[in-house]
Amino acid sequence: MIKATVLIPTYKRPEITADCLKFLSESKYLGEKFLLDVIVIDSSPNKATYAKIKKFEKLFKLQYIHLKKQTLPGEARNIGFPKAKNELIISLDSDIEM
Repeated sequence: MIKATVLIPTYKRPEITADCLKFLSESKYLGEKFLLDVIVIDSSPNKATYAKIKKFEKLFKLQYIHLKKQTLPGEARNIGFPKAKNELIISLDSDIEM
């Protein structure tokens, strides 16, 4: 079975980030041929994104990192990278519809 970690930086996009995870959850063969851990790195001023995505916690072994200040996507990915538990790491933007 293939195991991958998906890094998703986000800023003020709770609904769009939740849609991104929804699309990932609908991936063919998820849980059969591959497993995904997801790390969302959120630099929004509040935790509205977490409220929208927490329903995916068990499906993806979701990790949510809330940063205290607005952070550019590259820097946010670099913060999430050390938390990845798999050798295969995929970086997505929160508005990607997989």
